[in-house]
Amino acid sequence: LAIVAHMAGMITSTIEDVSVGTTVVYVATPTELRANGADAVCLDIHGGGLYQGGGPMARAVAGLVADSRRMVTVSPDYRMPPEHPFP
Repeated sequence: LAIVAHMAGMITSTIEDVSVGTTVVYVATPTELRANGADAVCLDIHGGGLYQGGGPMARAVAGLVADSRRMVTVSPDYRMPPEHPFP
């Protein structure tokens, strides 16, 4: 988690945690939107093999993508074991 803390310090986007049913969705809005396609949205469907990459990491990556692409980025979190075993 040290890398997540490091990444979080580099993010300038505003990140909101939005509940959609029982799932948390991270919505990252950059401080400056791109001029061509300001209404574009990046949907970040991330992997992780059901053991890593969720929660704080997904939130940080959404912020970094929003910053680098200058577009709103939406990244849904996913349930992780052991609380939620593989379907």
